[in-house]
Amino acid sequence: MPPSGKPPMPTRDEQMRMLSLYFQHVHPVFPILYKSHFLARALDRTQPGVPALMSAVFAAASTYLVREARTKGDLAQVRMQMYTHFQRAKMYLEEQYTCNTIASIQTLLLMSIYEQGTMSTRSWLYSGMAIRKAYDLGLHRDVGLPRHGGLAAISQPDTQIRQRAWWGCYVMDIMVSATLGRPTTIRDFTFDTPYPDDYGGDDDELLVNLPAAAAPAEKRRAHGAYYLDLLHIFGHILTEMYTCKPHSSYVARFCLQDLHSQTDQLVLLDNELREWAAALPPELQYPIDDMLAARPARCVYVALLHLVYNTAMILLHRPFIARIDAPPAADARGGSGSPSPLPSHSICTMSAQMISQIGQAFVRDSQVVIMPFLTFMMFTAGTMHLNNILVSADGATARRFLKRTLDVMSCLGAHWQVSYKCYTMLNTLVRTNRIVFDPVVDSTEAELQAIKSRAQVVAQVARD
Repeated sequence: MPPSGKPPMPTRDEQMRMLSLYFQHVHPVFPILYKSHFLARALDRTQPGVPALMSAVFAAASTYLVREARTKGDLAQVRMQMYTHFQRAKMYLEEQYTCNTIASIQTLLLMSIYEQGTMSTRSWLYSGMAIRKAYDLGLHRDVGLPRHGGLAAISQPDTQIRQRAWWGCYVMDIMVSATLGRPTTIRDFTFDTPYPDDYGGDDDELLVNLPAAAAPAEKRRAHGAYYLDLLHIFGHILTEMYTCKPHSSYVARFCLQDLHSQTDQLVLLDNELREWAAALPPELQYPIDDMLAARPARCVYVALLHLVYNTAMILLHRPFIARIDAPPAADARGGSGSPSPLPSHSICTMSAQMISQIGQAFVRDSQVVIMPFLTFMMFTAGTMHLNNILVSADGATARRFLKRTLDVMSCLGAHWQVSYKCYTMLNTLVRTNRIVFDPVVDSTEAELQAIKSRAQVVAQVARD
């Protein structure tokens, strides 16, 4: 260890390996770095990159080395390597806490991603610090060339770097808050930063293994924008369905949110989600036949979009599902005793089934993906299957889907601490409720066809 007390940086060859892993696995689902600019500096021997950010990149990338571990000794070595990179990033960052830079924001975001693997609330703290720094640097304001033209004081590359850092903060704010049950920090009326529109030549890298889009590149919308659109709706769901609402104060009497009932918001947000899905270009779609057959998506980014979409559907409709101990009612549209004008229970069930199938596709394709927030989405689906078993809502099907979900989480848990914790929690609930799984886990063709038909009916009811 050098005199400063910090772990030494890895060798040049090891750095190149980590950078390759980062841009192969982390960057496609969390593109906060302007790749061409970052690599030009990282590969410049005369101008080394920021050590805190480089170490955070190595920490995030090294999580994918877990898949190469063959023995417990290999796994322990990889985890020590991950910890070393993370601690180095943390020690360098501590020297510049009071110095707000975009690199420090990017470092904090990647540290937050790393801490997601431990299910630690430090993930929320790191992302919160990044958001505060971003506001302090003015990343929430549009200062780029399209708006200010020749008067813009910031170059095009710097504009893209700022935009990516800001939207990275937004992504982490939404997803970490959903995962840990915390309130979101960023509000729509506090920023006007546009989406990144230049992905530094790596927009198509989000779509690995996809055919070229039909439209010319200059006419295509940046693929990353669809994810940000979805997270906008996701954030509204968290705000409308899961935040505290005042009742007797001055604020309650004049709060604009009270002008609309929660059921009105349900219908509005459900329509927004369905319109988002309908607007996806062909290369970003995940056909229901492929999901039901547990066939892998064309690339990880497409799988991420549909995992988040189905998770958003569950979080939106779950408050309208009756309590387990509530008496059954005859309202088939909204579920037992639900005030929902939509078939909320059916929507949650189908979304959970789609999440489980996408997860199973990862495992079948030997892609144990350490995707940020994958465990949260699998856990959300698992709790829905468990609920259906306990209320006897198509219990046999629910047991099969819960078993698949647990199998995926067990596979992830062999490599990732947070997945093991969530797997243990769900498995404890299974044993507590004396749930016995069927020996046959795979669904029959008739069962899959029934799910597909029900999905079509529910979609039609939602449109009507």
